[in-house]
Amino acid sequence: MKSSDTYSDMLTAVNTFNRKNTLNMLSKPPDKSLLVDPLFTLGAILITQNTAIIPIGLLQPMLYSRQFPKAYNFGSVGGQIAAGYLLLLGQKGSFYDKIGNRARWWSASTIKNYETKRQCISQWYKSWAGNIDKSESVKDLIWKVDSSHDIYAFRAYKSSMSKVGQRRSTLPGLNLTDEQLFFVAGAQ
Repeated sequence: MKSSDTYSDMLTAVNTFNRKNTLNMLSKPPDKSLLVDPLFTLGAILITQNTAIIPIGLLQPMLYSRQFPKAYNFGSVGGQIAAGYLLLLGQKGSFYDKIGNRARWWSASTIKNYETKRQCISQWYKSWAGNIDKSESVKDLIWKVDSSHDIYAFRAYKSSMSKVGQRRSTLPGLNLTDEQLFFVAGAQ
């Protein structure tokens, strides 16, 4: 690429490079050290490798900083990480064991309980939202209405604070409790 290239030329060059690179990687064993696109801010779980990917883009100011209050960091980033884990656990995680081997490890009663809750959330959403586009899958519905990720992130925050001791953290101009700051950050 040259500095005189248009945006379209640069985009085409980047896409061509990425396509060639991806095709080249298909014939090689997976490289666990590869980074994810830094602008990609949704985490991912690689079940077969029992690995979580926390993208660099998720760990940038506005979402996360060591200087931010812990309540803010746990509310913004912690909620997204927990959501990724919970969403994937129900979708595919039940098909892989703790070392990444394909194995159905949920008991029959756990599967039945999960399916019952999944159907309940789907029915609730349909009654609340009216007609739903048929292309929208139940997993997407669960993602939209299931707030249990906030509960797990909040528990992690409280656990962390109990280990290091409660400290009141504030942001300039906001008169919020730590708990309020946690949920405001999550809503951002």
